Amino acid sequence: MENVSRHVRMRRNRFSNTSNSIFLRVGLTTMKDRATDKNHGWLLFRVAVLMIAVFQARSWPRSIGGNFSKPNWVTCFILIGFAAFGILFVAFTQRLNPWSSDKWRRPSWFSSPFAFGQPLLIFDLAAYYFLVLGTASFVLEMISIPRTWAWGLPLSVGIGAWLGVRLCISVFKDKFENWG
Repeated sequence: MENVSRHVRMRRNRFSNTSNSIFLRVGLTTMKDRATDKNHGWLLFRVAVLMIAVFQARSWPRSIGGNFSKPNWVTCFILIGFAAFGILFVAFTQRLNPWSSDKWRRPSWFSSPFAFGQPLLIFDLAAYYFLVLGTASFVLEMISIPRTWAWGLPLSVGIGAWLGVRLCISVFKDKFENWG
């Protein structure tokens, strides 16, 4: 059999008297298949985090207080710049960190955002969290009365974080693995 993983061989030896066993049919994968398989558990985790953001969109504007009856676009642009350049600064310090991985992975919905030595993965998840929180807050605020502009805060942080991650990918492109 071609390059069958050790785990499957052990299963086959253990259940050799039942050749049509469900264990053999389900567990039979080659090493090449396992290398290209995507971890759908992290995809489900990320979707769950984004669903939490949707559910939090209703309650968080009331919890922060303040007067958001008028838009403050200057604050929004400051938050975008602060988030983008803050992530760029953290990535720069991680590039100098000897415990950081030699090559970073590009953010993916199928990889763990908590990978040690991969600084951009958690920021990518945070960017999408704030984008979803801001967008859901916008939708809920537009259908409620009185309308507030509190949705601009998380949306600005999300846009800034998303831009910051993309800026890091372009600035530190030699630090990232090839896509191929």
